[in-house]
Amino acid sequence: MALLKQSKDWQHTRTIADKKLRSDEFKRLSKEAGFTPAAIITFARTCKNEAGWKDRLGSNVTQRIAEQVFAAMQQYAFGKRGRPRFKGASRPPAFA
Repeated sequence: MALLKQSKDWQHTRTIADKKLRSDEFKRLSKEAGFTPAAIITFARTCKNEAGWKDRLGSNVTQRIAEQVFAAMQQYAFGKRGRPRFKGASRPPAFA
């Protein structure tokens, strides 16, 4: 994401006044960089399988988690929210 935001195309797109055109350009740049929900889901599935969680975590759960991660990163990318922080293994669950 940081490299995408540093690119000259991204910086130029930020200056476009027409909201529709600017939105279309951001979508095109994101797709070219591989910042799409499908790419994140594929990455999550690969990580799950290589980490040995293939039998313990279903594909639907993996896909839902990846979609939530993508939504958080997309909001961060467009300045709607701060940098996402995800729970680590040492952080206790909220429903304990």
